[in-house]
Amino acid sequence: LKLVTAAAWAAMRAANDPAIYFRYGGIGVRIEEDDEGIPVIRELSNDRLRHILARVAFWYRKNKKGEITPDFPPMDIVRDMQATPNLPLPIVTRIVEAPVFAPDGQLQTNPGYHSGSRTYYVPAAGFVVPEVPSNPSAADIQKAKGLLEELLWDFPFVDDAERAHAVALLLLHHARELITGPTPRPMIEAPSPGTGKGLLADVLTYPAMGRAAPTLTEGRDEDEWRKRLTAKLMTGPSTILIDNVRFRLDSAALSAAITSPAWEDRILGQSKIVCLLVHCAWIATGNNILFEGDITTR
Repeated sequence: LKLVTAAAWAAMRAANDPAIYFRYGGIGVRIEEDDEGIPVIRELSNDRLRHILARVAFWYRKNKKGEITPDFPPMDIVRDMQATPNLPLPIVTRIVEAPVFAPDGQLQTNPGYHSGSRTYYVPAAGFVVPEVPSNPSAADIQKAKGLLEELLWDFPFVDDAERAHAVALLLLHHARELITGPTPRPMIEAPSPGTGKGLLADVLTYPAMGRAAPTLTEGRDEDEWRKRLTAKLMTGPSTILIDNVRFRLDSAALSAAITSPAWEDRILGQSKIVCLLVHCAWIATGNNILFEGDITTR
């Protein structure tokens, strides 16, 4: 068992170039696409792992005559691989769809996995990155600033502080790996419906995602909040948008998630505990929202 498991891992690592199999939250995962072609993280269940093993190695057994006959990957090997401590796969923290900075300040513009930031970059359809100077001139900086100002020009911000928060959220998607620890949760609030909250959320996330951010609604109770947050974080999102908060926002689970560097919970339907690094941007929208409990200070 030990020798065959080691050979199976060697075959899987050899086939993992370019990397699509990773370790995420301590469990094995692979990068897939959903029905809309959007990249997501999927857990390597026993069936998925066996599917991979059947394609990265030739499996056989010898009969009593010593003849070699093809065989399926044994489930004993699959289970032994799943039990391997510190799975020998590269670690990924999130999927990004636009260039991001690594912790050392390097801007990563090539698609695929980047070990420096532990991100997997999949450009949005038709997205082409122009050449980015290592040392931008004053004119380059002014041009970039003008693009940001033009993007947000028509939104009715109350003051410059609100506009500054919007710009910070826009840049956060690209600079997240430069920041150690949790980041604030911006709240896009308005006095009445139809004032552009959802549009502003789309505008602030579209440059980083190439599309509008998928929305998450508020949970009815703590248990539902916990389940929704865990399921969402399991996909390796770059943004979590809680849209149209209608009631008082008071959730211990949400408070913990937005202020913790890692989120630990049990996978729904399993007895397995997963610990996920929280590297996403948090956004919430709503009308005249009231905050209660820890969520107020956090």
